[in-house]
Amino acid sequence: MRLRCAAIIVFWHQALTKIKNAAPQTPKMNPRAGARVGGGNDEKDTAMTIGKICNHEVVSAARDTTVQAAAKLMRHFHVGTVVVVDAGDDSRVPVGIVTDRDIVIEVCAVDLNQNVITVGDIMAPELVTVREDEGLLQTVEIMRYKGVRRLPVVDKNGNLSGIVSIDDLFEALTEQMAEMGRILGREREHEIQNRR
Repeated sequence: MRLRCAAIIVFWHQALTKIKNAAPQTPKMNPRAGARVGGGNDEKDTAMTIGKICNHEVVSAARDTTVQAAAKLMRHFHVGTVVVVDAGDDSRVPVGIVTDRDIVIEVCAVDLNQNVITVGDIMAPELVTVREDEGLLQTVEIMRYKGVRRLPVVDKNGNLSGIVSIDDLFEALTEQMAEMGRILGREREHEIQNRR
């Protein structure tokens, strides 16, 4: 199922890219002077990045937080994931991730004491992150390659900035597809009006 979802997202992104590249580019207008400031495809202005779509309100915990406390955080904030961080004076560097499934499989199913086992004990040894300036397609590729549905988002200094899920990517791409549909509808209306 995960691979099918990732394949759909890749298809949508490729379709959007083809349409965007095929569309005639109109020069941008300088709003102050009314002068044209250039044409072409300015990718930095229009590119959808993970930093724009990720959830910046991330539930995080230190390595020594008990599984019981992490489960209470999940319940309180209505989330299924806690990002494990090493916190400093001005930093929160992600070092792991624990999901509600991890707690069930690693602790509850084998009758371990939730008040003794810590999130540092059950988090995966390798954490996969994505930079906030990464594009949607690159993030989908990372998720597909690593077989994960959620990725902590980090800033240029490696500090925790947010979290992105496959659901967030679907939502962003769905919005882009809806916009394409509106463009096609407007094009048809424009053609009808011009041929009268």
